[in-house]
Amino acid sequence: MKDFSRQIENLRKEIIAAVIGLLRRHGLTELEFPEPSTVHGAPNPVYVIFFDDDADPFECIITKVSVMGNSLCLTAKEKHDGYIFRTESQFDLSVRNPIWLNEILLATQELLEPENEPLKT
Repeated sequence: MKDFSRQIENLRKEIIAAVIGLLRRHGLTELEFPEPSTVHGAPNPVYVIFFDDDADPFECIITKVSVMGNSLCLTAKEKHDGYIFRTESQFDLSVRNPIWLNEILLATQELLEPENEPLKT
């Protein structure tokens, strides 16, 4: 059976580099994601799962992306209680999942470069 772990890790790194590059091109080290109900044309919320210290999962909405060196840090709000979660390392699941990272990249692009936004089907 073929092992795709190296390709997945390379894809993850490529997406993170694209988000960081997009922020830096616009002179930013962080970007807050507005709530769609408060800003016309805001991207759809990006959902990720964060885990607390007891390993309980919480569905969260990304509220901010930040650049720390060559790493991407995420801040998210738990969708029911509003508790704030932040990534503490590059090993947090929220910055390991390529699908979530791609959604973060698309939302970042939609906020910073709406004229370059890919067509939605």
